[in-house]
Amino acid sequence: MNYVHGGDYGDIIYFLPVAKYNAPSRLWLNAFPYVRALCTREHADNILPLLNSQDYLTASYYEGEVITGLIDANLWRLTPHYHSHLCYRQCEYHGTPLEATVDPWLKVEPNRVASTVINRTARYHGGLDYKPYLDNAVFIGSTEEHSAFVFTFGFVPYYRTRSLLEAAMVIAGADLFVGNQSACYALAEGLKQCTVQEVYHSDPNCVFVRDNAKYV
Repeated sequence: MNYVHGGDYGDIIYFLPVAKYNAPSRLWLNAFPYVRALCTREHADNILPLLNSQDYLTASYYEGEVITGLIDANLWRLTPHYHSHLCYRQCEYHGTPLEATVDPWLKVEPNRVASTVINRTARYHGGLDYKPYLDNAVFIGSTEEHSAFVFTFGFVPYYRTRSLLEAAMVIAGADLFVGNQSACYALAEGLKQCTVQEVYHSDPNCVFVRDNAKYV
Protein backbone atom coordinates (compact mmCIF):
# COMPACT_ATOMS: atom_id res chain seq x y z
CA MET A 1 0.00 0.00 0.00
CA ASN A 2 1.18 3.55 -0.76
CA TYR A 3 0.53 6.31 1.76
CA VAL A 4 1.31 9.97 2.36
CA HIS A 5 1.57 11.31 5.92
CA GLY A 6 2.54 14.72 7.27
CA GLY A 7 1.78 14.49 10.97
CA ASP A 8 3.85 15.13 14.05
CA TYR A 9 6.35 12.40 14.95
CA GLY A 10 3.96 10.72 17.36
CA ASP A 11 1.18 10.66 14.74
CA ILE A 12 3.50 8.97 12.25
CA ILE A 13 4.73 6.39 14.77
CA TYR A 14 1.14 5.60 15.78
CA PHE A 15 0.28 5.15 12.09
CA LEU A 16 2.79 2.34 11.71
CA PRO A 17 0.47 -0.50 12.82
CA VAL A 18 -1.56 0.37 9.72
CA ALA A 19 1.53 0.21 7.52
CA LYS A 20 2.67 -3.07 9.07
CA TYR A 21 -0.76 -4.68 8.77
CA ASN A 22 -0.88 -3.76 5.06
CA ALA A 23 2.75 -4.61 4.35
CA PRO A 24 4.68 -4.13 2.24
CA SER A 25 4.00 -0.42 2.56
CA ARG A 26 5.45 2.69 0.93
CA LEU A 27 5.21 5.91 2.94
CA TRP A 28 5.80 9.41 1.64
CA LEU A 29 6.23 12.26 4.12
CA ASN A 30 4.96 15.69 3.12
CA ALA A 31 3.89 18.90 4.86
CA PHE A 32 0.27 18.79 6.06
CA PRO A 33 -1.24 22.07 7.35
CA TYR A 34 -3.34 20.80 10.27
CA VAL A 35 -0.53 19.77 12.61
CA ARG A 36 1.60 21.51 15.22
CA ALA A 37 4.89 21.26 13.31
CA LEU A 38 5.03 21.13 9.52
CA CYS A 39 6.85 18.11 8.13
CA THR A 40 9.80 19.85 6.51
CA ARG A 41 12.77 17.99 5.06
CA GLU A 42 14.72 18.60 8.27
CA HIS A 43 11.77 17.30 10.30
CA ALA A 44 11.55 14.20 8.09
CA ASP A 45 15.30 13.49 8.27
CA ASN A 46 14.94 12.85 12.02
CA ILE A 47 12.43 10.01 11.54
CA LEU A 48 13.29 8.52 8.13
CA PRO A 49 16.16 6.32 9.44
CA LEU A 50 13.74 4.76 11.94
CA LEU A 51 11.06 4.20 9.32
CA ASN A 52 13.44 2.67 6.82
CA SER A 53 14.88 0.32 9.43
CA GLN A 54 11.54 -1.51 9.59
CA ASP A 55 11.31 -4.51 7.27
CA TYR A 56 7.70 -3.82 6.28
CA LEU A 57 8.19 -0.22 5.17
CA THR A 58 10.03 2.05 2.74
CA ALA A 59 9.79 5.78 3.42
CA SER A 60 10.83 8.99 1.65
CA TYR A 61 10.21 12.73 1.80
CA TYR A 62 9.00 14.86 -1.05
CA GLU A 63 8.11 18.51 -1.59
CA GLY A 64 5.51 19.95 -3.90
CA GLU A 65 2.13 18.75 -5.05
CA VAL A 66 0.68 15.51 -3.76
CA ILE A 67 1.71 12.44 -5.72
CA THR A 68 -1.35 10.91 -7.36
CA GLY A 69 -2.50 7.46 -6.33
CA LEU A 70 -1.43 7.70 -2.69
CA ILE A 71 -3.72 7.01 0.26
CA ASP A 72 -3.88 10.23 2.28
CA ALA A 73 -3.06 9.15 5.82
CA ASN A 74 -3.71 12.66 7.13
CA LEU A 75 -7.46 12.65 6.64
CA TRP A 76 -8.22 10.83 9.89
CA ARG A 77 -7.80 14.22 11.59
CA LEU A 78 -10.72 15.68 9.64
CA THR A 79 -13.27 12.93 10.31
CA PRO A 80 -15.81 12.82 13.18
CA HIS A 81 -14.57 10.82 16.14
CA TYR A 82 -15.72 9.71 19.57
CA HIS A 83 -12.28 9.49 21.19
CA SER A 84 -8.85 11.07 20.77
CA HIS A 85 -6.61 7.98 20.77
CA LEU A 86 -3.92 8.78 18.22
CA CYS A 87 -3.26 5.18 17.22
CA TYR A 88 -6.76 3.71 17.39
CA ARG A 89 -8.26 6.56 15.37
CA GLN A 90 -5.79 6.00 12.55
CA CYS A 91 -6.39 2.25 12.60
CA GLU A 92 -10.14 2.75 12.51
CA TYR A 93 -9.91 5.24 9.65
CA HIS A 94 -7.91 2.78 7.52
CA GLY A 95 -9.96 -0.27 8.47
CA THR A 96 -7.09 -1.87 10.39
CA PRO A 97 -8.14 -4.06 13.35
CA LEU A 98 -7.02 -2.77 16.75
CA GLU A 99 -5.38 -6.14 17.34
CA ALA A 100 -2.61 -4.81 15.07
CA THR A 101 -1.55 -2.52 17.94
CA VAL A 102 -1.04 -5.32 20.48
CA ASP A 103 2.35 -6.63 19.32
CA PRO A 104 5.46 -4.50 18.74
CA TRP A 105 5.45 -2.60 15.48
CA LEU A 106 8.98 -1.26 15.92
CA LYS A 107 12.13 -3.36 15.96
CA VAL A 108 15.59 -1.86 16.51
CA GLU A 109 19.00 -2.92 17.80
CA PRO A 110 19.05 -2.20 21.57
CA ASN A 111 21.65 0.23 22.89
CA ARG A 112 22.14 -0.26 26.63
CA VAL A 113 22.88 3.16 28.10
CA ALA A 114 20.98 3.07 31.41
CA SER A 115 18.41 1.02 33.28
CA THR A 116 15.82 3.80 32.98
CA VAL A 117 15.30 6.23 30.11
CA ILE A 118 13.33 9.43 30.75
CA ASN A 119 11.81 12.03 28.45
CA ARG A 120 9.46 14.87 29.35
CA THR A 121 8.38 17.46 26.80
CA ALA A 122 6.91 20.91 27.35
CA ARG A 123 3.34 19.78 26.65
CA TYR A 124 0.98 17.20 28.17
CA HIS A 125 1.88 17.36 31.85
CA GLY A 126 0.12 15.46 34.62
CA GLY A 127 0.96 14.62 38.21
CA LEU A 128 3.81 12.09 37.96
CA ASP A 129 6.71 12.50 40.38
CA TYR A 130 9.83 11.48 38.47
CA LYS A 131 12.19 11.62 41.46
CA PRO A 132 11.91 7.89 42.32
CA TYR A 133 13.12 7.04 38.80
CA LEU A 134 16.32 9.10 38.69
CA ASP A 135 18.78 6.40 39.84
CA ASN A 136 20.70 4.77 36.97
CA ALA A 137 18.73 6.86 34.49
CA VAL A 138 19.42 9.09 31.50
CA PHE A 139 17.30 11.77 29.87
CA ILE A 140 16.80 11.88 26.11
CA GLY A 141 15.20 14.65 24.07
CA SER A 142 16.20 18.26 23.55
CA THR A 143 18.59 20.15 25.79
CA GLU A 144 15.76 22.58 26.62
CA GLU A 145 13.58 19.68 27.79
CA HIS A 146 16.46 18.36 29.89
CA SER A 147 17.08 21.73 31.55
CA ALA A 148 13.40 22.10 32.43
CA PHE A 149 13.30 18.58 33.83
CA VAL A 150 16.38 19.08 36.02
CA PHE A 151 14.97 22.36 37.32
CA THR A 152 11.70 20.64 38.30
CA PHE A 153 12.79 17.18 39.49
CA GLY A 154 16.54 17.15 40.06
CA PHE A 155 19.62 16.09 38.16
CA VAL A 156 19.68 13.25 35.68
CA PRO A 157 22.42 12.83 33.05
CA TYR A 158 21.61 13.91 29.51
CA TYR A 159 22.20 11.48 26.64
CA ARG A 160 22.18 12.99 23.17
CA THR A 161 20.48 11.10 20.36
CA ARG A 162 20.81 12.35 16.80
CA SER A 163 17.65 10.79 15.41
CA LEU A 164 14.51 8.96 16.48
CA LEU A 165 16.21 5.72 15.46
CA GLU A 166 18.98 6.36 17.99
CA ALA A 167 16.38 7.31 20.61
CA ALA A 168 14.48 4.08 19.96
CA MET A 169 17.67 2.05 20.34
CA VAL A 170 18.39 3.63 23.73
CA ILE A 171 14.80 2.99 24.85
CA ALA A 172 14.98 -0.61 23.64
CA GLY A 173 18.18 -1.17 25.61
CA ALA A 174 16.68 -0.02 28.90
CA ASP A 175 14.55 -1.83 31.46
CA LEU A 176 12.04 1.01 31.75
CA PHE A 177 10.91 4.14 29.94
CA VAL A 178 9.31 6.97 31.92
CA GLY A 179 7.75 9.98 30.23
CA ASN A 180 4.73 11.98 29.19
CA GLN A 181 2.70 11.79 25.97
CA SER A 182 5.40 12.45 23.40
CA ALA A 183 7.20 11.05 20.38
CA CYS A 184 9.60 9.22 22.68
CA TYR A 185 6.68 7.61 24.47
CA ALA A 186 5.33 6.56 21.08
CA LEU A 187 8.69 4.88 20.42
CA ALA A 188 8.45 3.02 23.72
CA GLU A 189 4.91 1.94 22.87
CA GLY A 190 5.91 0.73 19.43
CA LEU A 191 8.62 -1.36 21.08
CA LYS A 192 6.20 -2.49 23.81
CA GLN A 193 8.83 -1.49 26.36
CA CYS A 194 8.01 -1.38 30.07
CA THR A 195 6.68 2.13 30.62
CA VAL A 196 5.37 4.60 33.15
CA GLN A 197 3.36 7.36 31.48
CA GLU A 198 2.66 10.79 32.92
CA VAL A 199 -0.92 11.12 31.67
CA TYR A 200 -2.35 14.44 30.56
CA HIS A 201 -5.81 13.70 31.93
CA SER A 202 -7.57 16.33 29.80
CA ASP A 203 -6.55 14.37 26.69
CA PRO A 204 -5.25 10.84 27.45
CA ASN A 205 -4.67 10.09 23.78
CA CYS A 206 -2.20 7.21 23.92
CA VAL A 207 -3.20 4.83 26.71
CA PHE A 208 -2.66 1.19 25.73
CA VAL A 209 -3.84 -1.49 28.13
CA ARG A 210 -1.00 -3.95 28.65
CA ASP A 211 0.62 -5.62 31.65
CA ASN A 212 3.94 -3.77 31.49
CA ALA A 213 2.54 -0.24 31.18
CA LYS A 214 1.59 1.99 34.10
CA TYR A 215 -0.37 5.25 33.77
CA VAL A 216 -0.27 7.99 36.41
